[in-house]
Amino acid sequence: MTKTIKIIISIISAIIIIGCIVFVAVLLNKGDSIEDENTKLLTTSEFAITTTVSEIVTSKLQSPDTNAEGHTIAESITSNESTTSPAMVTEQLAATTETLTFPISSDLYFVEKRSDATGEDYYPAIVLYSDGKFEFLVNLYSGMGFVYGTYSLSADIYSFKVTEMTFWGWVGDDVTEFTMKNDVDTLTYLGKSIGMTEMGSVFHKSNELPLSIRYVNAGDRDE
Repeated sequence: MTKTIKIIISIISAIIIIGCIVFVAVLLNKGDSIEDENTKLLTTSEFAITTTVSEIVTSKLQSPDTNAEGHTIAESITSNESTTSPAMVTEQLAATTETLTFPISSDLYFVEKRSDATGEDYYPAIVLYSDGKFEFLVNLYSGMGFVYGTYSLSADIYSFKVTEMTFWGWVGDDVTEFTMKNDVDTLTYLGKSIGMTEMGSVFHKSNELPLSIRYVNAGDRDE
C-alpha cells in the first residue's frame, strides 16, 4: 500500500514538473512572438516616416518658393510689374538721381557801372548764358578783353571756371576761376582782380545785352 502511494506521488510530481516546463516554454514562445510583432511595427513606422519625409522634400523641390502672403515669387514679380508704370519708374529715378540742369532758364546780363570808365560803352559786363557758359568783358584800362568759360550755381554763389582769354600781359591774365555772390539784382565779384574789376566790385542786372559788349560784337571798337 505504501509503495503504491509513493508511485502515485512520483507520477503526480512528474506531471507537475512537465506542466511547469510546458508553461515556461509557452511563455517564452509568446514573448518571442510579441518581440517579432513589435519589430514589425517599428519597421512599418520607420518606413511610413521615411516615406512622409521623402514626399515633403519632393513636394518642396517641385513647388516654387512662396512669400509671407502665400504668393509665389513669380506671382509677386508679375504683380509688381503690372502695378508699376514706366511713369512711376521715371519719377522714382528722378527722386533719387541728381539731374544735371543749367542754373538759369534764360540769359542774364550784368554791368559794372564804374565812374572811372570813360563811358558806358567801356563798362565791364558779364553775360550768363542758359547753357552754362559765360562771357565776361573786362576793362583793361587801355583796352577791353574777353574772358570765357563755364559756371555753376550753388545756393547764392556762382562759381566760374575760365577756359579762354583774349588778352595777355594785363592784370588778371592768370585767373583760372572766381566766384560771384548773387543778391537779388546784383552780383558781387569775389576773386583776384581782372583789369578794373576787383574784389567787391558790384555788377547790376541789365534787361538787355550790355552796351560795351554790343559795341565789341558790332565791330565798332576793337577788343
